[in-house]
Amino acid sequence: MTAPRRRLGGLLLGAVLCLTAACGDDYDDTELWQKVNEHEERLAALEEWQEETNSNLAALQELLNANDMITSVTPLTEGGETVGYTIAFLRSEPVTIYNGTKGEAGATPLIGLKEGEDGNWYWTLNGELMTDTDGDPIRANGEDGDDGSDGRPGSTGPQGPQGEPGKDAVAPQVRINEDTNEWEISTDGGRTWTSTEVKATGESGESLFASVDTTDPDYVTFTLADGTTSFQVPRYQPLTIGTGDGSLEVTAGGTTDITLSFEGEYASLVARLTPEGADGTFTAIDTRTGDNVGGWSVTADLENKKVTVTAPATGGKALLDVSLIRADGGKVTASRVLEAPIVKDGETLTEAGTYTMSGTYTQGVTINGDGINLTLYGATINTSGIGINITGGNPTIQVSGTENSVTSRTNTAVAVASGASVTITGINGKTDKLTVKGGGTNTVWGEGGAAGAGIGAATSATAGGDIIIENVTIDATGATTTDEDENPLHGGAGIGCSGPGCCGDITITNATITAKGGYHSAAIGMGYSAFLSTSENSKMGNISITRSEITATSGSGAAVIGFAYTDTYQLEVTGGTITIATDESADTFLSRLTIGDRGATGGTYLPPYKIGKGGYSPDIVTVTFGGVTLTGSDGTQTSADGIAQWTEGQ
Repeated sequence: MTAPRRRLGGLLLGAVLCLTAACGDDYDDTELWQKVNEHEERLAALEEWQEETNSNLAALQELLNANDMITSVTPLTEGGETVGYTIAFLRSEPVTIYNGTKGEAGATPLIGLKEGEDGNWYWTLNGELMTDTDGDPIRANGEDGDDGSDGRPGSTGPQGPQGEPGKDAVAPQVRINEDTNEWEISTDGGRTWTSTEVKATGESGESLFASVDTTDPDYVTFTLADGTTSFQVPRYQPLTIGTGDGSLEVTAGGTTDITLSFEGEYASLVARLTPEGADGTFTAIDTRTGDNVGGWSVTADLENKKVTVTAPATGGKALLDVSLIRADGGKVTASRVLEAPIVKDGETLTEAGTYTMSGTYTQGVTINGDGINLTLYGATINTSGIGINITGGNPTIQVSGTENSVTSRTNTAVAVASGASVTITGINGKTDKLTVKGGGTNTVWGEGGAAGAGIGAATSATAGGDIIIENVTIDATGATTTDEDENPLHGGAGIGCSGPGCCGDITITNATITAKGGYHSAAIGMGYSAFLSTSENSKMGNISITRSEITATSGSGAAVIGFAYTDTYQLEVTGGTITIATDESADTFLSRLTIGDRGATGGTYLPPYKIGKGGYSPDIVTVTFGGVTLTGSDGTQTSADGIAQWTEGQ
């Protein structure tokens, strides 16, 4: 059967035959032509209604089946009147529905919907259920498919991609039969057509939709032409948790503020966390804001549009659910998976981001990159290599709590390479503490060996990077190594150079420091080596200490803050300036600095200073640096050599 088409040709042929049979030249055919034109206009209107109805039927089925949410409803206007709506969805393609003009009774079939007792929708024709060839009612919404995998949790509504599709429903189609001039219905996609026994006469017919109500903030309500049948499609509420896609990283062992994005007025904000269980599922639901479940907790702040999450030091995942509640009880929800990652033993960090170390490590970590923030939360690193090896970049190490330690048995505990820097700070200030201890390699006299610093250059380095310590408590110890007879050979500074080795600038601000230098080494500054032969292994950067309490002890013959003891022939030792500013008196500051002992005596050996030069003989060693400035509450002292030189009996 061919598709319907306008029947203008047949009507014109009839008119021509009538005109041919007419008698006389004075025949007036105006009325006939007027009827022809009126009929043709009615047919054109009906065919336009047919096209709109088929479009509406397809759109109606899309609305019923949409596993989606509406983002907008846009009116379509012609001549200042609304003729339809374009409905946009969050994930699906938009659909368009049209209004019709109510025509004569019986001029067009009235297709509608009826909700069955099973909760599904079924097609109706003139109020009666449509049936298929087996006499069964025809579903308007498709059958459920298999569940799909979860996608990124979002606002209220179905989440994630769909699974295997279920059985599709069929949208009816209408047409005008060109031979019988009757409306016909197809329920199988146009393969077969069934007459409705309704003649295609009159004006265009009714719309499928009586109204589209967009006043509810949660749903759009569609009411069909019968005025009583209606259904709702949920609106998309743009509540967003954090930024980006996928899981959201939070700090293990600390708190993280997560911003929320939403519009409109809400009476309250509720958040809950569901930690991940051992089987990979989210269990042990925390239903009350702020409670602690498995180390996870959350607080909600409606005014500032944020939630604050506390994650356990052991890391893990949790599902965050956020609900915005209006005064009328309406609710908008969104979800997101949170992940608190823990650095693995032996891992290398190169990407910018926030990382956490917690627990026991035997291999340590390597850092090489900018924008890296490493939090130590109850971390114990004890390794035969370097504990935290900063080979490049400018990372920050945040200390949380008092039980954090880094120990190397053979090298520097926290090593900073030349060209790199490290900033060590407390999350809560000086109540947070880090203990560092360098190690070394013993050897036979004259055959090398090395002693690592607590924080500073690695033992194999000919230069070191910069060290910045602020708002934290540090307990740093440099190593001492021996020969086969257990005679000491090398020493590392608590903070600064290893032995042998160099260091960059050392800047300490508002910190509490306890430091001890290894054999012949400064507590803060330069380390010592029995086998220094060139000035390449005897350089120290600037040292700046501000508003900090320093309790420190040097190795024998070394300055407490400054240079190591130096006894190698024909050696030049160089350094930058040493600048100290304290809120206490100079004597009080100096009283907590202890020189191990004088070192070598006799000949031209000069004793060390508490701040400045270590012990050395000017006949065989040249020590060059920018001098010392100590500013206390009682004034400022300066010296080209040092302040508070060792004296007999001190």
